[in-house]
Amino acid sequence: MQAVTYSGWGGPDALVSRELSDVMLRDDAVRIKVAWAGVNPADAKILSGKYKLLCRGAFPRRIGLEGTGRICAVGKAVTGLVPGMEVVFGLSPMDGHTGAWAEQVDVSARRVIPVPEGIDLRRAAVLPVSGLTALLMCQMTAVGPGKDVLISGASGGVGHFAVQIANHLGGRVSAMGSEINRPLLEGLGAADFIDYRNSPPHLSGRQWDCILDCVNVLRPYSGKMLRRGGRYVDTDPRPVTMLGDLLTNPVRSRKRKTVAVDIQTAGMEILFRLMAAGEMTPVIMCEYGLDRAAEALRGSIGGHVAGKLVLNIGSA
Repeated sequence: MQAVTYSGWGGPDALVSRELSDVMLRDDAVRIKVAWAGVNPADAKILSGKYKLLCRGAFPRRIGLEGTGRICAVGKAVTGLVPGMEVVFGLSPMDGHTGAWAEQVDVSARRVIPVPEGIDLRRAAVLPVSGLTALLMCQMTAVGPGKDVLISGASGGVGHFAVQIANHLGGRVSAMGSEINRPLLEGLGAADFIDYRNSPPHLSGRQWDCILDCVNVLRPYSGKMLRRGGRYVDTDPRPVTMLGDLLTNPVRSRKRKTVAVDIQTAGMEILFRLMAAGEMTPVIMCEYGLDRAAEALRGSIGGHVAGKLVLNIGSA
C-alpha cells in the first residue's frame, strides 16, 4: 500500500512515497480504499512544523486531512458502517491521525460519514476541511438576511465555499480577490467584488457586519472595518491570539474569533443538502495523481488556486 510520508518538518520536497504494510485494524475504526483526497494549505503548515505543538505521533508521519472512498473492512465495535459503503472522512493531527494521501487509510468510525446517493465523491472529498470551515465561519459571524459580509481570499478553497454559503443564507457578499477571479466570484453569488491590490478594503472607509478572513490578513484592521455588533473570524489558530479573543470579547462590541474545524455529521449534512439543491458547488481547479503529491502541495501554497486541488488516488 502506497502512502505519502515525511520524516521531518519541511516543505513539499520532504514528502516521500513509501510502501507500507497493513496493520491490525482497531476495533473502533474502518479501513477505507481512498478514491479522492483534498489538498489544503493546512497540510503544508502541518508539514512545516508550524503546528507541531498540536500534532501527536512520531516520525515518519503521513499527510492528508480529508478524502472519500469505499470501506473495505470494519472494526468489531463499529456499527452503521459496512464494507462497500461510499464515505467521506476527515482526520486531525491533534489525535495523531493524518494520512489521506494514501491508497488506503484506517479511520476512527466517528470521523467517517456515508456519502448520500447522487453526491460526487470527487467534490465531496474537499468538504471536511474547506467546506466545513466556511460553514462554521458563517455560523460564528451570524451571517443572515440583510447582513453585509466581507470575505477575503474569496476565490480560494475556504473562500469560494464561504461566498456560496453566505449568499444562500441571505447575506450581501463583498468578495475580496484578484481581478482575474472576478467572473468566478460573481458567478458564485458575490454582490460586490473588491480587487485587494488596487482597492484594499481597510482603506475604503466601508464597514461590514461580518468579516470572514479566509487568508488571515484583516485582523489588524477589523476594529474599524466592523460595524458595532459586528463579528470577525479568521482561520489561523494561534494560541496567544485565541486566548486574547477569549479574554476581550466579553467587553467588546465587535467580536473576533478563530475557527477550529473538525468533521461532524450535522455540518456535513448541511453541505450535502446544499450540493444536492444546487446551492453550492465545490470548484475543482486541478487534480493530480498520488505520485505528484509534492507538486500538488506546491500548487496549494502558491497562492493562485481558484477553488480546490485534489489527488485522484483510486477513483477508477
